[in-house]
Amino acid sequence: MTLYAIIQCPKCKQYIAVREGSKTFRCPYCGTRNRLLDDSGKPILRIYMIVEGRRVPEVLAAIKSGKLSL
Repeated sequence: MTLYAIIQCPKCKQYIAVREGSKTFRCPYCGTRNRLLDDSGKPILRIYMIVEGRRVPEVLAAIKSGKLSL
């Protein structure tokens, strides 16, 4: 089971899913490269929730439609 962290891109403010444990990510909306974890493994950005991979599309759709507020 792969887990994903739901975070908000610091540049464009879109909610995206990043595989848990990833240190860096590229926002699919604005293309910005960002760090998720510092060198010691602590989150730099706020992680809003952790979801299973199969639930990612459902959760992101609920956030964008306003059915799920964070």
